[in-house]
Amino acid sequence: MLQFLQTAKSKLTIVALVCSSLLSGCFEPAPPAEAPTQATASRFLHMATFGPNQTEIDKLVSVGWEAWMTEQFALPLTDSHYDYTSRGGKPGCDTCDASNDPLLGLQSSFWFQTLEGQDQLRQRVAFALSELFVISGDASSELFDYPDAVAAFQDVLYQNAFGNFRTILEKVSTHPSMGAMLSHKQNRKEDPITGQLPDENYAREVMQLFTIGKWMLNNDGTRVKDANGNDVPAYTQSDVMGMAKAMSGWSWGGDDVSEARWNGFSLPTGENPRVWNLQMQAYAQHHSSSEKQLVNGTVIPAGTDAANSMKIALDALFMHPNAGPFVATHLIKRLVTSNPSPAYVGRVASVFSSDKNAVRGNMQAVVRAVLFDPEAHDPAVAAGPTWGKLREPVIRLANYLRAFNMRNTNGIYPIGLSEPGVYHYGQSPWRAKTVFNFFMPDHQPLGELSTQNLTAPEFQIFDESTSAGYVNFMALGVNGVDYAGFAFGGDFTDAGRRLKANYTTELALANNPGALVDRIALMLNGGYLSAETRSAVIQALESIPVAAIPADKNQAWDRKRVKTAIVMVMSSPDYLIQK
Repeated sequence: MLQFLQTAKSKLTIVALVCSSLLSGCFEPAPPAEAPTQATASRFLHMATFGPNQTEIDKLVSVGWEAWMTEQFALPLTDSHYDYTSRGGKPGCDTCDASNDPLLGLQSSFWFQTLEGQDQLRQRVAFALSELFVISGDASSELFDYPDAVAAFQDVLYQNAFGNFRTILEKVSTHPSMGAMLSHKQNRKEDPITGQLPDENYAREVMQLFTIGKWMLNNDGTRVKDANGNDVPAYTQSDVMGMAKAMSGWSWGGDDVSEARWNGFSLPTGENPRVWNLQMQAYAQHHSSSEKQLVNGTVIPAGTDAANSMKIALDALFMHPNAGPFVATHLIKRLVTSNPSPAYVGRVASVFSSDKNAVRGNMQAVVRAVLFDPEAHDPAVAAGPTWGKLREPVIRLANYLRAFNMRNTNGIYPIGLSEPGVYHYGQSPWRAKTVFNFFMPDHQPLGELSTQNLTAPEFQIFDESTSAGYVNFMALGVNGVDYAGFAFGGDFTDAGRRLKANYTTELALANNPGALVDRIALMLNGGYLSAETRSAVIQALESIPVAAIPADKNQAWDRKRVKTAIVMVMSSPDYLIQK
């Protein structure tokens, strides 16, 4: 990742926020003082959305940073993933087919919202949250046969992305899809006769992966050290056992707490109790009534019921001093850069602890702090060799599809699963192999990055196979999608599913390779390409003749220049590393 990019040459100035005291509340950072330009708007939208198109760049330039973000916070959800998957198509679809491969229907719902939804900030934040609170529809998961379960869980993240983190934590902890993923659905209390203990899977991961991490953190995300210079654990095995007891006694939601419903068996009425879009409920007969020791010295008294045990346990995690820096680091890494400075993490963590109204966990304030932080916009910071992040494959594909307004006629987007092979881009939405996400947050590739103790999470899925597969996938897709009828993920006979790009602006520049490359760089990379990359792409375009275009070929050579430029830019280190 080092040395891949230099800064886009903007002269942005930032009004920085100074937090006087965590106890008195921390005002949120001001937006950049300089009005957005085409280039700075594009760069910002690559952090805040699944990628810009010209309309959205113009909108941001017109209304300014603050108005754009305020509007995004107020926009309603595009749709429900659960409803889309159940219908087999978008709202009001003329061709709805819920019987058609539900797994592809789930993927199609993701791409429908990504391409057609206006609530782009919500969608990008929700996707970041889906990589923190991970469930999976992968073939190795219990949920593989239940796309509606995955869809229902994602709806919870979308619906609450701009709410409070405490609410998200509770919705996640009581969702049957997470209950199935991490085995705390039907988690029974301890049995002193048999020696059975409550399942500890979710109890451990809700701490390690979702809220506080393995080690005690300072507010700036650096690790607390003991007197001997060692890292201090954030929790103990006793805390895991206490959390497991606190999480016992939850299963399928419904009108009763019978054993049949608890087990998910058919009820006497013939009702199927396995409803994936209904939160789990407490079953007193299966909840541990013993005393429970938790993190931070929290103790749940013996005899506390399941609902209050859950509340006390989640409150302990939410109020833990690690929660702010842990969540701040995750969101910064997913949206902005892989190696934020401790000061950047500390500013965002302080907003998590207390927004301007002294509210803890306000996600709107936290998202605003991540995206408006001075470091996210400072050209001098972006020019640094350690700044930036590898764009994960889903983001790259979304950037392309959105930049050129990819659409079809029926709103069903058959962008199939990316599985190992010659043509694959290395990542399918909501199909991580494990609860640890597609990549570990602190992954360090061997070599210069690990030597300098730098993280590069996305490089864990960037190897010889996926890097070549990505280029093959994009080359095939870009060169077939708008005139050969190629549909990403499969050769569909239904013409309504064909994805078609709008290259009108780019085709008008086909006789001017320099202007064409600059236009594509604006859409895909905030206007930046290194001189070396720009020269190489221009040279390749100039080798494609345009002087004698057959009249019946629908501007075939002009199109070849446009598509060649797109594939070359998207294959370059300048694009692959988001700066």
